Amino acid sequence: MKKKLFTLLICALCAVLVMGCGDSSKGSGDGDDASTDSAIENAEAATEALVANLLEASDAKDSDIQYLCHGDYDGDGAEDAFALIGKPSEGLDGETLAEAALWFSGKSGCVKLGESVGMGFRPASREMKIGGVNYLIFDDLFVTQAVSHVWYVSNGKAREAVFSGLGEVVTDLDGEDKFRIMDSSYDSFYDSDIGSMVGHTWKHYYFYYDSSKKKIFEYAGGTTDENVAAKLCGFDIVGELMPADANIESLFTRGNGMVVLNFSYPSGGGRQYCHYIYDFNKGSLVDDTGNPTGKTPLDGTCLASLCPKIAAYPDYPGVNKY
Repeated sequence: MKKKLFTLLICALCAVLVMGCGDSSKGSGDGDDASTDSAIENAEAATEALVANLLEASDAKDSDIQYLCHGDYDGDGAEDAFALIGKPSEGLDGETLAEAALWFSGKSGCVKLGESVGMGFRPASREMKIGGVNYLIFDDLFVTQAVSHVWYVSNGKAREAVFSGLGEVVTDLDGEDKFRIMDSSYDSFYDSDIGSMVGHTWKHYYFYYDSSKKKIFEYAGGTTDENVAAKLCGFDIVGELMPADANIESLFTRGNGMVVLNFSYPSGGGRQYCHYIYDFNKGSLVDDTGNPTGKTPLDGTCLASLCPKIAAYPDYPGVNKY
């Protein structure tokens, strides 16, 4: 076993442990120092074993590990590790990526979880803790988007989240126990000359943790007629905003207070697809990121649900399951 990678990994781990134990060891005797040394030695051994198992299972060498993170992710007292094993690649503007496979090593053994199908993974992971579960996010980058692959550990095994691989997970906009997924689609214009949809759009979908049910759900859209939508918005969203030559594609309301009007109209030998979003909690039209906007329609069509397996529909009068 080559020692270069181990030395780097163990040094980093030791630094974390020393920082974490620093306050409690001030003014203590040799017994506490010995205890700290023992903890570091045990952590070094556990980390070395995880890396050795990964290299053996993947038939790789230590320099092939582009990124590694480890910890007791399911609280069972055993170390777990995720690693990107492959080679460096270059993204846009010279960004260093990892053209790699994602691997897991734990007490249940080693398993290959998947591979990058874009330009490469970011050589890093993001963590999102919701409902007591530690989710690890690995972003696979494409030219104009990222796709987040989301994993967690349960009973010593890596498990993929139901909302993994749908788009880019956004964790820093909506507060505790909530997140979004940004979807990337080509759906703003039907070009009749080529017989397909074109026009790149990005749209946010909203997720939350229900502490009473101990599950993650999506704020899915329930169907709404024009009268109900007008009552929720406080104005006739269809009559006042939709062009005269347009057709309603769908009209629905999400449980986070967003009324969505999808419509289309003929344009340039094809058909233009647009939408409006009205947030009746904010009392304003909003854009695809939830920020207040004007009356200019937004491109593309919003889905009622990005992840139907965990769709939760609102309990508003006159709003029905999509």
